[in-house]
Amino acid sequence: MTTVHLEARAHAMQDMIEEHFFDDRGWLIERINRHTMKPYGKYELAEEAQGYTDDDPDPATAAERATYEDTMFCTGLYLWALTEQYRVTQDDAAKAIADRVFDDLQPLIAENDKIEKGYIGKPWGGRPRRRTTLDQTFYFTFGLHRYTEIADAARRKRAREIIAANVDWWMGRNYCDFQFPDE
Repeated sequence: MTTVHLEARAHAMQDMIEEHFFDDRGWLIERINRHTMKPYGKYELAEEAQGYTDDDPDPATAAERATYEDTMFCTGLYLWALTEQYRVTQDDAAKAIADRVFDDLQPLIAENDKIEKGYIGKPWGGRPRRRTTLDQTFYFTFGLHRYTEIADAARRKRAREIIAANVDWWMGRNYCDFQFPDE
Protein backbone atom coordinates (compact mmCIF):
# COMPACT_ATOMS: atom_id res chain seq x y z
CA MET A 1 0.00 0.00 0.00
CA THR A 2 1.42 3.38 -0.95
CA THR A 3 1.75 6.37 1.33
CA VAL A 4 -1.07 8.07 -0.55
CA HIS A 5 -3.36 5.08 0.04
CA LEU A 6 -2.43 4.91 3.72
CA GLU A 7 -3.06 8.62 4.13
CA ALA A 8 -6.44 8.31 2.40
CA ARG A 9 -7.41 5.38 4.63
CA ALA A 10 -6.32 7.25 7.76
CA HIS A 11 -8.41 10.27 6.79
CA ALA A 12 -11.43 8.07 6.02
CA MET A 13 -11.15 6.43 9.44
CA GLN A 14 -10.73 9.76 11.18
CA ASP A 15 -13.73 11.19 9.31
CA MET A 16 -15.83 8.19 10.41
CA ILE A 17 -14.79 8.62 14.04
CA GLU A 18 -15.40 12.36 14.01
CA GLU A 19 -18.78 12.07 12.31
CA HIS A 20 -20.28 9.15 14.22
CA PHE A 21 -18.40 8.42 17.45
CA PHE A 22 -18.70 11.62 19.47
CA ASP A 23 -21.67 12.62 21.57
CA ASP A 24 -23.00 16.15 21.90
CA ARG A 25 -20.52 16.89 24.73
CA GLY A 26 -17.58 15.90 22.58
CA TRP A 27 -16.98 12.58 24.38
CA LEU A 28 -15.84 9.64 22.32
CA ILE A 29 -18.35 6.81 22.52
CA GLU A 30 -17.72 3.14 22.07
CA ARG A 31 -20.72 1.85 20.18
CA ILE A 32 -23.24 3.10 17.70
CA ASN A 33 -26.21 1.48 16.06
CA ARG A 34 -24.72 0.35 12.77
CA HIS A 35 -28.10 0.63 11.04
CA THR A 36 -28.61 4.30 11.94
CA MET A 37 -24.92 5.19 12.44
CA LYS A 38 -25.94 7.05 15.60
CA PRO A 39 -25.64 6.30 19.31
CA TYR A 40 -28.20 3.86 20.62
CA GLY A 41 -31.32 5.44 22.08
CA LYS A 42 -31.63 5.19 25.86
CA TYR A 43 -33.93 2.15 25.76
CA GLU A 44 -32.93 0.69 22.40
CA LEU A 45 -31.09 -2.34 23.81
CA ALA A 46 -32.63 -5.02 26.00
CA GLU A 47 -31.12 -5.17 29.47
CA GLU A 48 -29.80 -8.68 28.86
CA ALA A 49 -27.87 -7.38 25.82
CA GLN A 50 -25.12 -5.92 27.99
CA GLY A 51 -24.58 -8.93 30.22
CA TYR A 52 -24.49 -6.97 33.48
CA THR A 53 -26.51 -4.26 35.16
CA ASP A 54 -25.88 -0.96 36.86
CA ASP A 55 -26.86 -0.92 40.53
CA ASP A 56 -26.40 2.85 40.83
CA PRO A 57 -29.33 4.71 42.46
CA ASP A 58 -29.95 6.25 39.01
CA PRO A 59 -29.04 3.24 36.86
CA ALA A 60 -27.85 3.54 33.30
CA THR A 61 -29.72 1.48 30.74
CA ALA A 62 -28.07 -1.25 28.68
CA ALA A 63 -27.80 1.17 25.75
CA GLU A 64 -26.16 3.82 27.95
CA ARG A 65 -23.69 1.28 29.31
CA ALA A 66 -22.88 -0.04 25.84
CA THR A 67 -22.43 3.46 24.43
CA TYR A 68 -20.07 4.69 27.15
CA GLU A 69 -18.48 1.50 28.53
CA ASP A 70 -15.09 2.15 26.92
CA THR A 71 -15.19 5.94 26.53
CA MET A 72 -11.99 6.54 28.49
CA PHE A 73 -10.23 3.54 26.93
CA CYS A 74 -11.10 4.68 23.38
CA THR A 75 -10.30 8.31 24.15
CA GLY A 76 -6.81 7.37 25.30
CA LEU A 77 -6.17 5.38 22.14
CA TYR A 78 -7.51 8.22 19.99
CA LEU A 79 -5.31 10.80 21.72
CA TRP A 80 -2.34 8.50 21.20
CA ALA A 81 -3.18 8.08 17.50
CA LEU A 82 -3.67 11.82 17.01
CA THR A 83 -0.34 12.48 18.71
CA GLU A 84 1.41 10.03 16.40
CA GLN A 85 -0.37 11.52 13.39
CA TYR A 86 0.77 15.00 14.32
CA ARG A 87 4.33 13.89 15.06
CA VAL A 88 4.63 12.16 11.67
CA THR A 89 2.72 14.60 9.46
CA GLN A 90 2.91 17.90 11.37
CA ASP A 91 -0.75 18.27 10.35
CA ASP A 92 -2.17 21.06 12.53
CA ALA A 93 -5.66 19.57 12.14
CA ALA A 94 -4.57 16.46 14.10
CA LYS A 95 -3.28 18.61 16.94
CA ALA A 96 -6.45 20.72 16.90
CA ILE A 97 -8.60 17.59 17.20
CA ALA A 98 -6.44 16.28 20.06
CA ASP A 99 -6.76 19.64 21.84
CA ARG A 100 -10.55 19.59 21.36
CA VAL A 101 -10.86 16.03 22.67
CA PHE A 102 -8.77 16.93 25.73
CA ASP A 103 -10.71 20.14 26.39
CA ASP A 104 -14.10 18.48 25.99
CA LEU A 105 -13.23 15.91 28.67
CA GLN A 106 -12.41 18.49 31.34
CA PRO A 107 -16.00 18.73 32.69
CA LEU A 108 -16.10 14.93 33.07
CA ILE A 109 -12.74 14.91 34.86
CA ALA A 110 -13.98 17.67 37.19
CA GLU A 111 -17.15 15.68 37.97
CA ASN A 112 -15.08 12.58 38.70
CA ASP A 113 -12.83 14.60 41.01
CA LYS A 114 -15.95 15.49 43.02
CA ILE A 115 -16.38 11.77 43.68
CA GLU A 116 -12.72 11.42 44.69
CA LYS A 117 -9.62 13.28 43.55
CA GLY A 118 -7.92 11.35 40.76
CA TYR A 119 -10.82 8.97 40.24
CA ILE A 120 -11.83 8.37 36.61
CA GLY A 121 -15.03 6.38 36.34
CA LYS A 122 -16.91 4.83 33.48
CA PRO A 123 -19.28 7.54 32.21
CA TRP A 124 -22.27 5.27 31.58
CA GLY A 125 -25.20 7.32 30.36
CA GLY A 126 -22.92 10.29 29.88
CA ARG A 127 -22.43 10.89 33.59
CA PRO A 128 -19.73 9.85 36.05
CA ARG A 129 -20.25 6.45 37.64
CA ARG A 130 -18.87 5.11 40.85
CA ARG A 131 -17.09 2.18 39.27
CA THR A 132 -14.07 1.78 37.05
CA THR A 133 -11.52 -0.72 35.81
CA LEU A 134 -7.79 -0.36 35.40
CA ASP A 135 -7.91 -0.88 31.62
CA GLN A 136 -10.22 2.13 31.27
CA THR A 137 -7.86 4.49 33.00
CA PHE A 138 -4.57 2.93 31.92
CA TYR A 139 -5.24 3.57 28.24
CA PHE A 140 -6.70 6.98 28.97
CA THR A 141 -3.70 8.10 31.01
CA PHE A 142 -1.30 6.55 28.49
CA GLY A 143 -3.02 8.56 25.75
CA LEU A 144 -2.75 11.67 27.91
CA HIS A 145 0.93 10.95 28.48
CA ARG A 146 1.53 10.76 24.73
CA TYR A 147 -0.60 13.87 24.18
CA THR A 148 1.72 15.85 26.47
CA GLU A 149 4.32 15.56 23.70
CA ILE A 150 2.29 17.89 21.46
CA ALA A 151 0.13 19.84 23.93
CA ASP A 152 0.73 23.49 24.74
CA ALA A 153 2.15 24.29 28.17
CA ALA A 154 -1.21 24.74 29.96
CA ARG A 155 -2.72 21.53 28.56
CA ARG A 156 0.51 19.62 29.22
CA LYS A 157 0.44 20.75 32.85
CA ARG A 158 -3.23 19.78 33.24
CA ALA A 159 -2.71 16.38 31.58
CA ARG A 160 0.17 15.63 33.93
CA GLU A 161 -1.97 16.61 36.92
CA ILE A 162 -4.72 14.23 35.78
CA ILE A 163 -2.23 11.40 35.27
CA ALA A 164 -0.53 11.91 38.65
CA ALA A 165 -3.84 12.13 40.51
CA ASN A 166 -5.14 8.98 38.83
CA VAL A 167 -1.96 7.04 39.59
CA ASP A 168 -2.19 8.14 43.23
CA TRP A 169 -5.84 7.07 43.29
CA TRP A 170 -5.03 3.59 41.95
CA MET A 171 -2.00 3.17 44.22
CA GLY A 172 -4.26 3.87 47.18
CA ARG A 173 -6.39 0.92 46.09
CA ASN A 174 -3.61 -1.53 45.21
CA TYR A 175 -4.56 -1.39 41.53
CA CYS A 176 -7.72 -3.48 42.01
CA ASP A 177 -10.76 -3.01 39.78
CA PHE A 178 -12.97 -0.80 41.79
CA GLN A 179 -16.54 -0.26 42.78
CA PHE A 180 -17.26 2.05 45.68
CA PRO A 181 -18.12 0.10 48.86
CA ASP A 182 -21.79 -0.60 49.59
CA GLU A 183 -22.82 0.16 46.02
